[in-house]
Amino acid sequence: MKLLKKKVPALFLLLLVVLSLTVPALAASSTDTAAAPAAAETAQTQSDATGSKSIAAGIAIGLAAAGGAVGMGIVGGKAADGISGKTGTRVHQ
Repeated sequence: MKLLKKKVPALFLLLLVVLSLTVPALAASSTDTAAAPAAAETAQTQSDATGSKSIAAGIAIGLAAAGGAVGMGIVGGKAADGISGKTGTRVHQ
């Protein structure tokens, strides 16, 4: 079971890297390979910059959400540990 817990996140990370590297290859069209005038090249560069900013924003939001989820998991675990740790006390009636 421990081996499975290590392999699943590693496999997911590998899949994420492979898919993120295939996006530019799949998005390229035949007009992208042809020589373009300087004005069209500038427009393409601006479009690439906008796409890169969008990807960076998505990664930043994803990391922030993951950090919050890890924090909530730690708090929940500590709360459950604290609640269950008091089994030896007596209740006054």
